[in-house]
Amino acid sequence: MADSSFVSMRGFGFLFALALLILAAPVHAEDWQKLGRDALVEGHTDQAEKYFSEAARMNPFDAVALNNKAVVKARQGQYHVALRLLERASHLAPQRIDISYNLKLLKQWLLKHGFRENVETVAGNFERGAAVVLPPEPPALWR
Repeated sequence: MADSSFVSMRGFGFLFALALLILAAPVHAEDWQKLGRDALVEGHTDQAEKYFSEAARMNPFDAVALNNKAVVKARQGQYHVALRLLERASHLAPQRIDISYNLKLLKQWLLKHGFRENVETVAGNFERGAAVVLPPEPPALWR
């Protein structure tokens, strides 16, 4: 009889610990965004990308999440992905001046550094794996 109560107490303790973990996990896209911003500030771009991706997964129409993910992609040198994300974010929230500015700034930067083609064509070249010489590091964007 004592053994069964010990087992049920252990089971209860495990369930209690599991419940605490579930309650502590971010449940809203905004929570993931905050974690992503904190990781980005600390220089952990890979972790920030995971957090922003989760925020965008939870709400694929969240223009801010797409913008933040674009920031990470640009810092990782994936300018074509950043461009697509910013275009989508700008389409979803054309009233957001910060997103429009980021899109404009990235397009200007790409064109200034040797991408004289249409920036949409440049994005297509990256996706098809065309041999493209990457431009120098971009300026500190989106502060």
